[in-house]
Amino acid sequence: KNLPDFIGKEMLGFFKKWQQINALLIKEQIRRQNKSQLFMCSLLIIFLEETKHFFTDEIRQIFPYTTYICDDKFRLENGEYISIDNFIALPSSQRRYYLKYGGPDTNKNWGSKSIYRLNRSDCQILLNMARELSTKGEIWLIQKDITSLSDRTSLDYSADLNNIIADGNHIKLSAFYTPFDYLGCKVMFRKHFKVHGQNDTYTGLGIR
Repeated sequence: KNLPDFIGKEMLGFFKKWQQINALLIKEQIRRQNKSQLFMCSLLIIFLEETKHFFTDEIRQIFPYTTYICDDKFRLENGEYISIDNFIALPSSQRRYYLKYGGPDTNKNWGSKSIYRLNRSDCQILLNMARELSTKGEIWLIQKDITSLSDRTSLDYSADLNNIIADGNHIKLSAFYTPFDYLGCKVMFRKHFKVHGQNDTYTGLGIR
């Protein structure tokens, strides 16, 4: 089958594998009646110790490293754990991460309401809040901050998308599936790291 111009074969393979693994995780979580976990599966399966072996390092390079707060600590990209207190004590240049709410409460997850930068002066307040709420069952994610063009790695994009990136844009890709196959992808881009359909966002659609 022909692929849309803007998406490479490696990325298509990832999306198919992501769909299969995520479906298995969702089925297991429903069986355990742990529905609150459904909201974090999609972001974490590429990096979780239990599921990361399904994906290559090349695939992981496509996405910012994502983990979650558990037992007053979280796992860094190098595999080591760091306590929240030790992370707070780091200089701001080493705290280039986001704190994100990852649960089902739409009062917190709708419209990027609960997304915070951790390299600012309120890092301690934010992480203490997340630490307390995580002990009550809420899901709080830690995600690497990749907002600079210099942070990006070479991806399996088409020439068209590489030209868009070279022009200083940030890209958001949203893949869509039927129950049986990959359907297509929406591409959004603008010259700001937040790409959520603002007035200056360019949008395109590719259908198989």
